[in-house]
Amino acid sequence: MTTNFSGSLTQDSEEVTEMYCEECDRHGDGYATAVAFCVDCLDYICVTCQRYHKRQFKTHRIKDSYSMPQDFYFEKCSIHPGQLIKFYCSECNKEACQECKDNEHVKCSDVSHLPTLASDIQKSDKLINLRKNMDQLSMNIKDTEKMLDAKSEVIKK
Repeated sequence: MTTNFSGSLTQDSEEVTEMYCEECDRHGDGYATAVAFCVDCLDYICVTCQRYHKRQFKTHRIKDSYSMPQDFYFEKCSIHPGQLIKFYCSECNKEACQECKDNEHVKCSDVSHLPTLASDIQKSDKLINLRKNMDQLSMNIKDTEKMLDAKSEVIKK
């Protein structure tokens, strides 16, 4: 069995392909499919919320469904159960929801959006090189197994 580490790590995972609107969820309006992502608010939004968001926040940058981050963390905050954890503070080594970020990590300088952070890691040269090295090691192991099998046959004779 050959393992290919240079392919996408998420191709065999249970990747979420449909995001939901956080505004609708936050206000109890139920489930709505997100079609956009506000880079400034770091929220996934549906068609209806996007229309109002563009009117209210004219300078906010909106990504469409093809360019918005796809990785998402669905765990709710233990302190604020209505909030999703979607940030990571490198200084405190803690995950945070929006409220925790705004209140507890306001002085922290390295708080990252988890989906963006995951996307950046997937594209990093270090990860790409690691995958290539793992592919090479996998091939080396396979070659070593073949050599050992051949030597075992010689010993048996």
